Amino acid sequence: TGAASPGPALAAMAAGLTAQGAQILAMPCNAAHGWADAITAAPFVSMIDAAIAEALAHKPRCIGVLGVGATLALDLYGRASPVPVLAGNLAVVQAAVNAIKAGDRSAAPRAALAGEAARLAAAGADVVIAACTEVPLVLGQADVAVPLIDSTAALARATLAAARLPDRVNP
Repeated sequence: TGAASPGPALAAMAAGLTAQGAQILAMPCNAAHGWADAITAAPFVSMIDAAIAEALAHKPRCIGVLGVGATLALDLYGRASPVPVLAGNLAVVQAAVNAIKAGDRSAAPRAALAGEAARLAAAGADVVIAACTEVPLVLGQADVAVPLIDSTAALARATLAAARLPDRVNP
């Protein structure tokens, strides 16, 4: 695309947060994890690893991913998963995400995402990861026949668990 890497900016933000006292860092954007290796300022909780861990608890043979952009282009979930990963149709998911970002919480983006989750399940996915923070704003477990993992919620749980480690100093 010719765009500059966001890695240096992410590293600078991480350094700024740790300078202000942050002891654990988390980044609630799946796609930005393509440059997470630039973040070395503090312990970093990976959204990708957190979602994969929750998906693996269901013992899947295959994981479906509803994501867009760098999440799919860099195969972030495929590289992190020990089981095969099927990506949702980018055109369908991107259109739904764009609608959600524009404020559309109607049945239309939900139906599109539910249809894509159903297609992934029919293709062999035993669990589906909502790998874009906008997806769970309209798509819930009731809309999907297989377990649905909200990557943002998985990140929150993993971050809280990391903050509770005995070697952490918490206020």
